[in-house]
Amino acid sequence: MPTFYQSPLFCWLILPLLLLTAGCSTSSQVETSPVVSDEDDLRGALLTYLRHPRFAHDDFCEQAFGIQAKMERYDRAAGEIYFSTDSASFLEGKHLGLCANVADITFGERRGKYQVLDKWVNSQDDRVLMRIPAEKLRVDTTRALHKDFGDIRYTLSMKELLGFSRSTALYNGPVLAEYTPDPATEPVAIANHCATITPFGEPSLQRLVDQLTAGASSQEAKAQALLDFVTNEIGYTGLGGMEIFFRPNEVIFSQKADCSGKTVLYASLLEQAKIPYMLVYLPSHICVAVQGDFPTTNDMHFTHEGIQYTIAETTAEGFVIGESLLQMPITEDTFEFLQYPGKRTRLYDLAEKDSLPFLKG
Repeated sequence: MPTFYQSPLFCWLILPLLLLTAGCSTSSQVETSPVVSDEDDLRGALLTYLRHPRFAHDDFCEQAFGIQAKMERYDRAAGEIYFSTDSASFLEGKHLGLCANVADITFGERRGKYQVLDKWVNSQDDRVLMRIPAEKLRVDTTRALHKDFGDIRYTLSMKELLGFSRSTALYNGPVLAEYTPDPATEPVAIANHCATITPFGEPSLQRLVDQLTAGASSQEAKAQALLDFVTNEIGYTGLGGMEIFFRPNEVIFSQKADCSGKTVLYASLLEQAKIPYMLVYLPSHICVAVQGDFPTTNDMHFTHEGIQYTIAETTAEGFVIGESLLQMPITEDTFEFLQYPGKRTRLYDLAEKDSLPFLKG
């Protein structure tokens, strides 16, 4: 997955849900901005996942609202959401999970074999059409989301979801750094992957790490167990040259990511286990280097500031740290930048022996 962008015009591809989540506060919010409640923020987060299902799991709506419904359209200008649901769920009253007050719901009208709602026409007999004001979308803070991986279950409470959507559960910080590979060329923008890593202390990821590392007695065994989860349970997907960052919870729920998403998830899991690591930036790729006493069979290890690190490749299924071979080995001579985890830790340029400045904005 490409790491570099030739122009800041491509910056909109970075961290899309950080920018798209409706109603969420940001660090740049001015003092005159209206106060947004937890409920409003959570409603905005839920609406964002309904609008962008690629960042969620298939049964997100049922887990969040108690009904298998499909968002058909969101009219942002009018503040209206259009849903369809099956007739059985409607007859059982499950649609009230989307909006507690039935008086706020507008239903489609039956006209012969068609069901009509505004300009929307549906010919499916087993579907009910409805329109709900976005501000009336129901928020039930007692509900929780989950994703199962065999005997392992990742759970996320609404409060924890709010932490991710507000980015308070992330390192956050600047999303881009500036790099000038040649004085004769224009600077390029490099994605700061640390911005979406979750530091130690996030409860939902901590619960997951506790399950994944149960029975692992050493730091190295825990690091491998966490890598096994990322390489075996999270599918790899390239996005045709676009850099789209997923938060760790989104990688887990969507169960797929490119090298950026897999790296961010693995780093976030290492954080919860308090296992030291670094991010390794290569041309068109990023991976993690873990601190510890690992085998050196594959020669993918290096020493930085007197400490030994070994490459943990998240995109290779079944990768064993220090042992597994790759068609293109990740060795020190292929590195471009190194980065310690943190909110504003700079990317260290190995060629120039200097760190890159962050871009403002």
